[in-house]
Amino acid sequence: MFDFTESIVIAAPPEQVWEVMREIDRWWPPSNPEHISLEHLDDRPVTEVGARLRIREKVAGIPAVAVGTITDVTAGSAVTWEAEAIYRWFGVSVPVGEGVTWRLTPGIGGSTVVSAHVWATFPAGVIGRLARFAFVRLLDGIAKDREHARCELRYLKRTIESRSGIREAVVIGAGAAGLAAARCLQSAGVDVCVLESAPRVAASWWGRYQGLRLNTVRWLSDLPFRRMAAHFGRWPDRAEWAGYLTEYAQELDDIRTGVTVTLLERTGQAWSVRTDCGTISAQYVVVATGHDRVPVLPSWPGAAEFTGQLVHSAQLSDVGQVTGRSVLVVGTGNSGIELATMLAADESNSVSISMRSVPLMLKRELGPIPITALAEVTRLLPDRLIDWIGRALHRRLWSGLSRYGMSETDKRLSMMRHTYYSPPLDEGFAAALKRGAIEIVPAVTGFDGHRVTLQKTEPRAYDLVVAATGFRPGLENLVGHLGVLTDDGEPLAKGGKQHPRAPGLFFAGFNFGLFALLPYLEGDAEAITREITGMANTGRTLRRPFKFGPLRP
Repeated sequence: MFDFTESIVIAAPPEQVWEVMREIDRWWPPSNPEHISLEHLDDRPVTEVGARLRIREKVAGIPAVAVGTITDVTAGSAVTWEAEAIYRWFGVSVPVGEGVTWRLTPGIGGSTVVSAHVWATFPAGVIGRLARFAFVRLLDGIAKDREHARCELRYLKRTIESRSGIREAVVIGAGAAGLAAARCLQSAGVDVCVLESAPRVAASWWGRYQGLRLNTVRWLSDLPFRRMAAHFGRWPDRAEWAGYLTEYAQELDDIRTGVTVTLLERTGQAWSVRTDCGTISAQYVVVATGHDRVPVLPSWPGAAEFTGQLVHSAQLSDVGQVTGRSVLVVGTGNSGIELATMLAADESNSVSISMRSVPLMLKRELGPIPITALAEVTRLLPDRLIDWIGRALHRRLWSGLSRYGMSETDKRLSMMRHTYYSPPLDEGFAAALKRGAIEIVPAVTGFDGHRVTLQKTEPRAYDLVVAATGFRPGLENLVGHLGVLTDDGEPLAKGGKQHPRAPGLFFAGFNFGLFALLPYLEGDAEAITREITGMANTGRTLRRPFKFGPLRP
């Protein structure tokens, strides 16, 4: 015997779904190309116990005729059909007892979770054992029968939702977080549409500066269902990561680029997603526009009159074009430290970095171990111990840099658990500092013509000022009126959690770990999928996505 259950969420109330399912002659025959015919053997409706049906179909390519009876009905929520099917294998007729229970469960936001519990029993004896072996082992029949059930569920979903005009889920943003959420939702049978304002997937990554690498090791950065190629190495670069995301997106059924979402509003039991191309109604919305979406440029006095060039780090796409210039990098986060190092690699540049405070700088690897892997190991340690480890590492690594302006840091490693600040990783910055290729200067206080005014020192002239001063989510225009953001513009509820003021609204990609964001995207995607499909309420668990691709080293 074997049995399994497949489920899907339909964006319609149970009573509407039940009415459609009663019309079995309309939806069952066209719901699967292997369905051949359905015949009523009496005048009873299929929602009445005792009603008899004959169906002809193929399962795993094997023709079958099943005659059965409705054995149990719970009006409006469940119906069971049990039958004896005759399968023809190589000219031999094999009787198989089988059945299905269709069950409707109220879901979140007025939706319905529809499940199909399917079972089959092979006859005793040699013929039955041989038939079961052939079906299960040789024909992979259980997997094909599951897909058979999924086809029926998807057809029901399309039929019912097309009448209401409501999509089940909309994901806003086709970056890593949005793609991961959409892929998990699609794999669970959710009808999902991805909206991206840029003309291409992963646009923010394609637009970042050349030479940028992930700060998370490759095997902690995979998205659900697909591994990155091993030839990317331990630390994939910008182009490899963006290419991976672009390829990953090809598995999704509905991605619309060049569509900007302008506002989210709750209308009845659904969300109105207003875009520059019209309005889409959806039961659920996943906001995955990214934490680092809007560049932050401080309002320095005199910046508008600066006669040199002032750019944010997000605008500096090709560092190699900066040559023979005096450059000031403002900011000591990852981008600031990395850009200063890359600019200093060209000896024709004169590079300074403005430090308001000494960063807690670490290395990508401690011996053979990636720092992000160590962070995963230490995630359960208390803050005080984490802070001690951070100070000890910083002191051990950089104690000789105090003469160059990098003294003891006041940063605490535990801060990274509670904020979006990630410690910068050294890839030549310390060496450039020691050889004089980079000079540390105080905090910027403003601009004066062609000069930059600095705290407690004389103004200096620079050709180019790069503001590596961070980003913000920029969610206020989209959801600020809903009361779901903190004073700093961060979502109050993240991942699989929903704010009570906004049921059915999720935020993906806003959970942050000790060193990075990417390792947490899969957890966000799975948690959101569980909530939307109602699996947490029906006893089902989402199978952990298997990541196809080369084995990890």
